[in-house]
Amino acid sequence: MTDSIKVESEISKPDNLRTFEELDVDQSFYERDVNDKIHVLPLDEILKNSAIFLISKIGRTESKFRRILWLLVLVTSVLGCGFQINRFLHLYFQYPVLVNLEVERKMSLDFPAVTICSFNDIKKHNEDCSVRKSLTKILFTEYYPTLTNNSITDTNSTNKSNKSDGDIQQSGDFIKYNESTKDHREEHSESFIVNCFFNGDDCPADYFDHFESSRYGNCFTFNKGANIEDKPLSVTKSGLYTGLEIVLDTEHGNYSCPSGAIGFRIVIHDPSETPNTNEKGFNISPGLETSVSMRQTLIHRLPPPYKDRCAYYNTGKRSNQTNQNDCQRLCFQKRSFEMCGCIDSRLDAEENVMSCDMTNKSESRCLNDVLEFISTHGTVCDCPLPCISKVYNEVLSQAMWSVNGLQANEYSGSPSQSKSEFQERYAKLKVFYSTLEKSIFMQKPMFEDSELFSHLGGELGLWLGLSLIALFELIWNIIHVVKFFVRSCLKY
Repeated sequence: MTDSIKVESEISKPDNLRTFEELDVDQSFYERDVNDKIHVLPLDEILKNSAIFLISKIGRTESKFRRILWLLVLVTSVLGCGFQINRFLHLYFQYPVLVNLEVERKMSLDFPAVTICSFNDIKKHNEDCSVRKSLTKILFTEYYPTLTNNSITDTNSTNKSNKSDGDIQQSGDFIKYNESTKDHREEHSESFIVNCFFNGDDCPADYFDHFESSRYGNCFTFNKGANIEDKPLSVTKSGLYTGLEIVLDTEHGNYSCPSGAIGFRIVIHDPSETPNTNEKGFNISPGLETSVSMRQTLIHRLPPPYKDRCAYYNTGKRSNQTNQNDCQRLCFQKRSFEMCGCIDSRLDAEENVMSCDMTNKSESRCLNDVLEFISTHGTVCDCPLPCISKVYNEVLSQAMWSVNGLQANEYSGSPSQSKSEFQERYAKLKVFYSTLEKSIFMQKPMFEDSELFSHLGGELGLWLGLSLIALFELIWNIIHVVKFFVRSCLKY
């Protein structure tokens, strides 16, 4: 009995030993199998459990043909989505704008400034016509057009570079002439304004501001805000019998240096702006009653990065610039000072800056070089359009001024002066609003910042079925896969 038990134990013992060895082998194979599964499992599980429909279909489909088909659909969707997003971003970063038009009916409207310049500026007893006549062409056909145009032809540049020393000397003579006659202009500056009425009342003297125009000489600005407590005048009614009514005297018989025309230059502009008599405005003649009907338009533009890249004048670093024209003029003066060490005295400039001596040939030639540089390279000035600008949309109408219809307060001629002579000498101007409606053109961005995400989300949802949560899951899975491959590379 005992022997049989020993035999059985001896027989069973090798079996037990084999079992443990087999278990060790099985365990090693199992570990290798698990390691192999670790290298395969993440990508397979990601594909099967993805929240993106197309990716999950690729992971779960066992048929190779179907898997390739779904893969082609995925690639097509990704390309289409990328194309649409790229096209939208290209448009977005061009910063397009929409223009809205609003028409508002106002109880009152600010009245514009009205600048009046006489064509004649030198009285007989102050005459010195020889210099004036010889210099008009030089000064205003060669110098000033350069400042008012963005580009000048090469022909103009050649003409400036070939200016003779005699022309330069004549330009210096004009400066002396201009200074000597300035006091005489101011002495007789109010003589050409005979009568003035605003909304039926007399115009006080402080409603006018006198200044010197380089081209026209003697000028007045009505309703310049700085002279009436910084608050421009306003009107509460529209129509012919409202607004400004003014009678002007050409004093043609009292001038020995006629400009070739008889009348006045009129510029209607915003009270906060410096008038640009060379580029803007219209002329009126004696013997005519000129009516100017206005309709106010306000334009709001958008600053950079939008297309117009407008600027706010009268504020910040542009506090000394009232409009684009001022900016260009000051820019030219700055360029002149940088290249010549002085500025052109024929243009307004900042105080305490030395003016060029036009009798000095080197300084005169230097100014000519500045003009030639601008003509060749265009305006290098940062002078964009204003972000807020007013336009008055003037409509002119003229009629013969009937002598018989003159009122007593309009006729101020001497007893020896006939009414026909009065008609040849005087002009009447009426400026009024045709309506109290204000048109407002306002630029607005085509896309707000929030719309960027809206469009991107729409394209991702349309082409790939992606939501915000699915997008985060996609990013997380991509990070997981990258980490998996990094660990695999480090292991081997």
